[in-house]
Amino acid sequence: MRLRALAILVLVPVLLIAGGVGVWYVVTQKEGRYDAAPRACQKIRPVVDELGVPYELRPAGKPAVCDLRLPKDHPRYTDAPKLTVSFHEPVLDIAGAKRLMSDIRSRPGVTPLTDVGDDAYVQDSDFHVRVSNLVVTVTVHPDQISAPDQVRDFIAALADHL
Repeated sequence: MRLRALAILVLVPVLLIAGGVGVWYVVTQKEGRYDAAPRACQKIRPVVDELGVPYELRPAGKPAVCDLRLPKDHPRYTDAPKLTVSFHEPVLDIAGAKRLMSDIRSRPGVTPLTDVGDDAYVQDSDFHVRVSNLVVTVTVHPDQISAPDQVRDFIAALADHL
């Protein structure tokens, strides 16, 4: 009888801890917040004002990609995007998104972008941000209009919004 009580006292907490670790893994590592890439233009609309310029948002071929262009009446208008926001497809689990960011981090010339999303890096004119299991790339095209600080504020606001 004492052995059975001791086994129950030891096994129950061990099983509860194992179950808790399993739930933690599924919630934080395996699944993530996103089942699919969101529609980029709709998702970034609430934070686009951070760029300080009245950009027009236009889907760029796929719903998960959005070009930011100047309106035709803007004095510096050209028929080309100034920024492009791309939500990576397919959306991976958190471990896969972390591997993708690790691959990005290992490229030459990549520097960390601190305090943005769960993980963020910049390389030349590309900003890569991970929020949960979603990886976003923001490309700043030549002849940019927004200042670098405005672009960084936009990326930070987007990460917070996701």
